[in-house]
Amino acid sequence: MDDSFGPFFDEYLRSATELTAKIATHLDRLAIDPSSAEELDGLRRAWHSLRGNSGFVPNCPITALAESAEEAVDAVIDGAAPIAPLIPPFRIVLGEAQGWVKAAAATPGQRDARTSRELVAALAALAAARRAASAPHRYFYGGEDVSEVLELLAREEAGMAEGGAHPPAPELGPALERVARLAKREGGAAAAELAEARTGEIRDVIRFLAARVTCVTGR
Repeated sequence: MDDSFGPFFDEYLRSATELTAKIATHLDRLAIDPSSAEELDGLRRAWHSLRGNSGFVPNCPITALAESAEEAVDAVIDGAAPIAPLIPPFRIVLGEAQGWVKAAAATPGQRDARTSRELVAALAALAAARRAASAPHRYFYGGEDVSEVLELLAREEAGMAEGGAHPPAPELGPALERVARLAKREGGAAAAELAEARTGEIRDVIRFLAARVTCVTGR
């Protein structure tokens, strides 16, 4: 990166750090109150600003990430997709953006975006939301409809985020066992990854599913 671009890049990194922090806050609040129009609008504006600023940085991968996220938020605002199943993919994309900013700040020069399976799946989920329009949509894993499982997990996560005592829903156990059965059917490292996710927070299980589900619309 040439010296003439250096001062601008420093300002960009500062702004990107602030914007990604705002995005994280909006996602946390939406996990608690998915119906908040104010938080949805704030989320969209933050992604939009990050996208616009990143567009001035040569070969910055955040531009495409922010564009995918902004358009997915538009789909939610337009009523084409629910926000709850998209929060884990948003967080994955956000994490990639934050990682790029931190790496670029630590070592001058351009940084490549990772193309992990998790990121690819997250972007696919956001793309599916953009395509959904007003058509009915369902989420499938291993050939089975797991839409209700995702909704249940999202409600459980929101309840825990509110704090205080929150007894798990009676249907949570069977839902997790169903996911375990599907993970075993998938084979490979899926069962082990799910077992590890279940030792953490509900959002870890949501992230596990978000990396694997296929969104099917009524079109």
